[in-house]
Amino acid sequence: MDTILQIIRYSYVGIIVNILCYLIYLALSNLLNIFPPLSAVLSGFVGIIFSYNLHRKFSFRSSSRGLKTLFNFSASYSLAIIANATIILIFSSILEFRHEYVALMSLLITSVTLFLVQRIIIFKE
Repeated sequence: MDTILQIIRYSYVGIIVNILCYLIYLALSNLLNIFPPLSAVLSGFVGIIFSYNLHRKFSFRSSSRGLKTLFNFSASYSLAIIANATIILIFSSILEFRHEYVALMSLLITSVTLFLVQRIIIFKE
């Protein structure tokens, strides 16, 4: 039951943070004409700021603190951001799919991966 509640709480936080990041991504790429993979990186780093505290306190109700936890969280999110930007580069720039759809699908895939990493490695109690 605890895992199901974590998934629900993680989903709430994830929806809020991902909507924010996706809107920032769209603004950067479509309004400011910034290269979509770079827009993904920039919006992703905004997500780290919000996600760390929300997931630590609300999603996982973890008492983990300190630089090691923050570093591990930031490292996992940074890898996800790089993967997201790479997926957008390949599927939108090379294979010519619309970057808006590619970014959305990539966010869903990386969200599931990040949940598992955070549950198993970063916020394990």
